[in-house]
Order: sequence, then structure tokens, then C-alpha cells
Amino acid sequence: MIQHLQVDEKGSTWALTEEYIDLCIARADANSDGRIDLDEFVHLLVMHLPDARIAADAEFMTDTEECIRLWSQERAQRLAKSVLVATSDRIGMQRLAICTAITLGAAMIEATLFVNFSHPAAFFFILRYAAEQLLPSVVWLTQDAALVADAMGYSPEELLVFHIMDPAKKAARMLAAGQCHAVRSVAAGFGLLGQLFQIAQITTNTRKQFDERVRLGEEPPLSSGANERVIRLCGDFSFVTYTTASKQGKYHVLPVMDPNSMRMLAEKVTLGFRYPLFLGVQSKLWGQPCLAQGHTNLRCFLQFFGLFFSLLFACSREVWQPLLGDAVRPSWLLDGPPGRKILCIEASACIFLAGCSDLGKPCEAANMPDPRWMERKASRPAEIRLPRHSAIVLKLYIQVACRCS
Repeated sequence: MIQHLQVDEKGSTWALTEEYIDLCIARADANSDGRIDLDEFVHLLVMHLPDARIAADAEFMTDTEECIRLWSQERAQRLAKSVLVATSDRIGMQRLAICTAITLGAAMIEATLFVNFSHPAAFFFILRYAAEQLLPSVVWLTQDAALVADAMGYSPEELLVFHIMDPAKKAARMLAAGQCHAVRSVAAGFGLLGQLFQIAQITTNTRKQFDERVRLGEEPPLSSGANERVIRLCGDFSFVTYTTASKQGKYHVLPVMDPNSMRMLAEKVTLGFRYPLFLGVQSKLWGQPCLAQGHTNLRCFLQFFGLFFSLLFACSREVWQPLLGDAVRPSWLLDGPPGRKILCIEASACIFLAGCSDLGKPCEAANMPDPRWMERKASRPAEIRLPRHSAIVLKLYIQVACRCS
């Protein structure tokens, strides 16, 4: 029996005994109906392994605040790009451009009715007046021409013509200015404002769709953040990744997992489903591309390591594209021997045996592949887009969870 101290909510310690495991099972059975929430059980069981946390924190030096800042910046850029793509349809942009042009054009015509063309700043006044009327036109308002002249640093008596005109001409120009005001107000108040509301709605929908893709693991993982990252294939369930995510380890690992079976882990890794930091893969999809290509003798192996095998054989399936694209950066490489780097892909296999086998789908030890055979296949990571030079080496690490009995 492995002895680790467990810390409960009040700070007291527990030994990892059958009594403590029974306590975790009882807590995971929230409805007292005999159905154990495996995700909750593992969360209670392994989230407080101090030895594992110390080892993970000592392995990498992580500036967590800088990581979050870089993630937030990349997330904002990705959202802005998505909104720009969604709002850049031809019809919508044409409507926005037409409404803006009508508003500015009417304001410029209105400015010509006020300005003294003999003044050297007359042309600049027309442009400034039109720009100042753009937003006020949305709510049917007008910025006073004298106020615009004062803001430009010129005397209204010199730049404008109202004080030198007879009353009849002044009244005619005021009526014409009112017509221009009505035209730009209609164009901005209905057309421009409607397009702005549509853009706001598109932005909200894009944000919701982004958050949903993050929750499902469909959004490509963020590339920025901490250096030296590890791609971990978690299988159907991964005890070791729960421990990794308990503290700073989550900044250096990219889990590949099924978020439906490990929802609490997915929420912890993504900091509350805010940042796309894992790749979601349903277990039923693992290895199917390879089987479709005739590798039927690898069926048992693909139950655990289908994604890794798909990477090696460059199988084309959309679910793997985030890892085969630009997500993996050279900064993810681990320091190796002098002049060489390591692209680390870990395969985490969890095995439930004996007393724990009824808590989830058992994974038989017979399904484990020969590591020597896997090392031979590890020489073919051709589809990962990293610089082609001798400094890149791929290594495979197999981690098997501790046996509970």
C-alpha cells in the first residue's frame, strides 16, 4: 500500500488507506444511489499528494503571472480575429460603409454652408466638422460649428460666415443645414446604429462559441505561456494529470483527454474554461484513422495510445489538427544534451484493479504495448510543424498509475 498524506478541507491529514479511500467514495456518491462520480473521486483522492506537487514544482521555473498575461493577450487576439472574420461579410460591410459615407458626406455639405472659403483653414474645418458629427448623428444631435472652430484654435467670426450674411441668406443656409442634419441622422441613427448592434451581437455569439469550444477541447491550444511544455495523452482517465494540475504543473502540460470523463480536470487546467489549454478527444474516436488504414492488429494498442499513433502515421482527421498545426512551438522543446532539444510526448495509462475496478471502465494490463516497439515507431513524428534540424528529438514516456488494492 502506498502511503501519502491527504489533506482534507479543515487542514487535517489522512493516510492513503482503505478507510480514506472509502471516505472518498462516499463523498463521490453525492446522491447516495451507489453511482460513483469517477471524476470527483479522483479529485478527492489525488489532488493533495504533497510529494508529487513538490517534484512537479521543482522541475520547472514558472512565472505564473506572466503566463496568464500572455494567455490573456493571445486569447484576446484570437477572439478579435474571430469577430473580424464573422463581421466581414460583404453585405454587412457594404451597408456599414454606405451608412458611414452618407453620414460623413451630409456633414461635409453641412460644413460648407457655414465656412468662409477665403480662410486658409476652411478645408480642414470641413473635415473636422464632419468627423465631429459622426457619433452625435447616431442620436440625432449636432456639434455646434462655432464650438468646432474654437476647438481648432480659430476665431468663429473669421472662420464662419454667419455674422457677415444678410438675414435672408442666413435663414436659407440654416434650412439647408437642417436638411443635411436630417439626412445624416437617418443614415447614422438607423443604418449605422443597426450595423453596430449587429456587430455587438456577433461579438457576443463569437464569445459564447469560443467558450463552448474551450469547454469541449475543440479550440486549438494556446501557444504562448510557459516554455518547456509536455504533450500528455491521458487516455480515458489519468490520475497523474490530476496531480500535475494541482499547482504549477498545469502551466507545462498539454493534456489530450475526453472532457466528459474528466470535467473537473479540464476546468482546473483551463482556469475555469477561460483559456484553451487542452485538446478534447472522445475515447471512441481514438485510433480510428489508423484502423481505417488497415492496422487492425493494433486494436488493443490504440485503445490507449490512438492519438500518439495517429501523430506518428500522420493520419488525417480534423480532431488532431490543432496538434499538427501551429500550436506546438519551438519554445515547448525541453533542454536535452548539448546541441539537442526534446519534444516530449507522454502517454499516461491508468489501471484500475481489484477494489477499484468497479469505479470505472477497467483497462487490462494485457493491452499495454511493448515499449521497444513503441520506441521504433517514435522515429516518425513527421507531421509536427517544428523547425527541421538535428536539435529536435522525440522521446516517449509511459506512466502507469499506482495499483490500488
